Amino acid sequence: MTDVFISYSRKDIAFARLLHEALIENGLETWIDWQDIPPSADWLAEVYEAIEGADAFVFIISETSLASEICGLEIAHAAKHNKRLIPIVIKDVEAEQVPKELSVLNWIFFDEAGEKFAEAMEDLVTAITVDQDWVKGHTRFQNRALDWEKKERDRGALLRGADLSEAEAWLSGSAEKDPGPTALQTEFILKSREDATRRQRMTLMGVGAALVVAIGLGVLAWTQRDLAVNREKERATQQAIAEAASTQAVEQKNEAERQARMAQAGLLSVEALSHLEDNFPLSLLLSVEGVRTAETLQSRSSLLTTISYNPHLLDSFYDYPISATNVAYSPDGSLLVTSGCTDPGPSLQTLSCESADLVFYDALSGEMIERVATEHPVFTSRLVFSPDGNQLASSDWLGNIILWDVASRTPKGNPLEGPGGRVLDILFIQDGKTLLASYEVLNTSVSPIGGQVRYWDTSTLEAVQIIPAPATLPFSNMALTKDGSGVIVTYMGSSSLSLRDTNTFDRIPDHFAENDLAPRSMALSPDGRTLALGNHVGSITFWNVSSGSPLPIEIDAHTESISDLAYSPDGAYLVSVSADQTLRVWNAKTYEQVGDPFVYTDREIADIGFMPNSHQFAAASADGSVTVWSLDPGTAVARALLGHSDAVWDVAFTSSGEYGASASADGTVRVWDLAPEPSFERVLTTGSGQLYTLAFSPDDALLAIGGQLGLEIWDWERGERLHANRTAHNEPIVSLAFSPDGKTLATGGMDAQIILWDSNTGETVGEPLLDHPNVVNDLVFTPDGRKLLSVGCSYEASYMCETGAILFWTLEESPAPVKKIDAHDRDIYAIEISPDGSQFATASTDELVLLWDLESGEGIGDPLLGHEFGVVSLAYSRDGALLASGGIDQKIILRDLASRQRVGPFIEGHQGAVSSLSFSPSGDWLLSGGQDGMVYLWPMDTTAWIDIACERAGRNLTRDEWTTYFGNEPYQKTCQDY
Repeated sequence: MTDVFISYSRKDIAFARLLHEALIENGLETWIDWQDIPPSADWLAEVYEAIEGADAFVFIISETSLASEICGLEIAHAAKHNKRLIPIVIKDVEAEQVPKELSVLNWIFFDEAGEKFAEAMEDLVTAITVDQDWVKGHTRFQNRALDWEKKERDRGALLRGADLSEAEAWLSGSAEKDPGPTALQTEFILKSREDATRRQRMTLMGVGAALVVAIGLGVLAWTQRDLAVNREKERATQQAIAEAASTQAVEQKNEAERQARMAQAGLLSVEALSHLEDNFPLSLLLSVEGVRTAETLQSRSSLLTTISYNPHLLDSFYDYPISATNVAYSPDGSLLVTSGCTDPGPSLQTLSCESADLVFYDALSGEMIERVATEHPVFTSRLVFSPDGNQLASSDWLGNIILWDVASRTPKGNPLEGPGGRVLDILFIQDGKTLLASYEVLNTSVSPIGGQVRYWDTSTLEAVQIIPAPATLPFSNMALTKDGSGVIVTYMGSSSLSLRDTNTFDRIPDHFAENDLAPRSMALSPDGRTLALGNHVGSITFWNVSSGSPLPIEIDAHTESISDLAYSPDGAYLVSVSADQTLRVWNAKTYEQVGDPFVYTDREIADIGFMPNSHQFAAASADGSVTVWSLDPGTAVARALLGHSDAVWDVAFTSSGEYGASASADGTVRVWDLAPEPSFERVLTTGSGQLYTLAFSPDDALLAIGGQLGLEIWDWERGERLHANRTAHNEPIVSLAFSPDGKTLATGGMDAQIILWDSNTGETVGEPLLDHPNVVNDLVFTPDGRKLLSVGCSYEASYMCETGAILFWTLEESPAPVKKIDAHDRDIYAIEISPDGSQFATASTDELVLLWDLESGEGIGDPLLGHEFGVVSLAYSRDGALLASGGIDQKIILRDLASRQRVGPFIEGHQGAVSSLSFSPSGDWLLSGGQDGMVYLWPMDTTAWIDIACERAGRNLTRDEWTTYFGNEPYQKTCQDY
């Protein structure tokens, strides 16, 4: 790599030599074409490579250099790679002749006579060397990114280890730097991090992928924080010394404090990411504190990343200071009951408990109904509802069982006392009339540990039958067969497994063979055909219940003992939890793992239970938390709007932001009341087959709908169709837009026509616009209503379009095309104009999003990358600060347009292409529609993100955690409702 690339015209070679020698005298290495290009080399490729390898690009401005085609190519290539451009002038030229990339910069004026050469050279050296470490990093990482791209984005070319940490630290410091990072650099570093995360997860090494970046960025942020604090002290001292400059000193002090806040916010943000996998609640809370300290791109990205992590987590509760031990849903799914330890006793030991409580929750809202103290003087061991849901049984480690009346949430009588050892399992049998309990019996005459089974009458609370366990082995797990006639049991400390008569507990012979390993947990599939056993070494085996024989299947599920197993009510999934602190989901048909492990806590998960007729389940953990999860696709961040039965092709907000609408292939448009408690919903059935597009008029009075059978205009509030036209277009309408004044409606069809309509009468205006050779995929009016922009394929393509086109139409007097731009390497599917009308964006199946100057039609900067497949939807936020893009890869990317950097991770939830996006007028919400038939409402403001983070964390920072990150600052709650 060199310091400077010198671009010049051959007619200015004398000055170029002089400049070259002066730069060398100043210790700078230059690249200039008279000495560095081998005669046999591909000349232009060699020049481009030299530009890419230089830290700065110096262009000698003269009439001849401005007229040179080669110089123009060199300037364009340097600008493409965000090189530091330094124009120097040796001869006066007209400003209009200078390329835009150079005209907006500060010029350095040299004189050929040499009178002011030394002074100008000093300015040039300063311009080249200012912030030189940053610039050299820019060159280095751009070259690495280019190498990656040349190698067809091979993973082997990505950054790793210290290089990756250094690159992330460099990228994090890019704010207000010149030159800024290129889109390719940003994508390259993000892809490197994604690959590092993938590799770390595969090898189960470290404490999570984000820790690597946290180390690098954390050191940087801490250094910046110390530097800012030191500057503040220095400036405060200067203020005391120079009282005359008090106003300036105050401003400097405020700036230093601002820098300190930003540095601390950066530190908190990277610390939050470093704990995503080992302490998710802490990660959420630190990201909230980061945003509250200073709302920056980095802190907002960190917050969005944390709330988007663990997408299946619905809720969490921290209602037990010691340990949560059991969970149970009522048979009707209305209640969730948990048990846990609330008092460790005077020993304050983790395995000590002197008091246990039950907590009753509304299972749907997650609201606590009541906390109930119990007479359990130790940890509870089981929590089970009766089949009718009227009774609840809780058991403990000292042999006590309490039967509860669910309606009143009170005990039915005194605890049922057992033989003294732990209650290992309990089952309601005979329609809830009897409770079957398995006990551990201590200090028997035969063995230090024995077993016993008792049948309790749930009406009289009397033990009607007591049966000692055979072979001195207590029954550790029990499961009632599908028909209720038998009980499958496992034996503590033994590999034995047996089937017993429910009424007599006699063993049914010749059923079940010896198991290879002593099981710790057991689950029976809902159809009663398959038994799953989890053992102490982390594997799961399966048995055919009818034959009593093992199935030839074994899953190496966990690295430690399996605490509990549970089948989903529909039998589709099996969930396992373990002492290795993970929760894993298995396809019950294929026995393959579904997705990544669920990680929330650094303690063992003790118990899990499914909500009836649902994929929702709760988990109790030794850290005192109870978490609620869902196995359904979706997201914990967005609100799902349910109702469509087929692909959703378009979505839109009203101008008030109170309502949204969606058009679907199911032939309906749904208008959604977006209030937290909706009071309005309208379903418009057009009878027009698939519906592809819709738009509200600017005054919200009308809703235009396009689809297979033409155009319809509705008074949507009254549910009244005002106008319909089935014949103007020969094929389906796939795009439409209202003019800013609402008087005109434009529609684009698969028949390659654009038709203008009077929106009040529903009549066509003028002749169709016919210059599109193919489908008019999208169209939009300019803010002044004088032009229309439309996109599609550049030519009539029968299969795959290889060139996308943007057409500009003037609408004054007789509408006509005024410009056509061939813009992408594939069909263009979306176009959006920024709210201020200064630029527009296009999205294509070539995977790119391009930004354009609306007035000139010139491209702005490098393409925006990130989607793995085609990009089919776009939306600007109403303040123009954000651009959202949706792709065939089922992902949404949110970008900060000022920095061109991504905000947070991919936004995921859709299980099909994200076909449409729309920001609310306030910018607080993003509506998305997908080919999976789903409509999601995503919060976009940090206040909503903070609420989500607090709800998912379910707690505040502990005092020790606060001290770790905030030192002696007074303790404050991060989440006020917890």
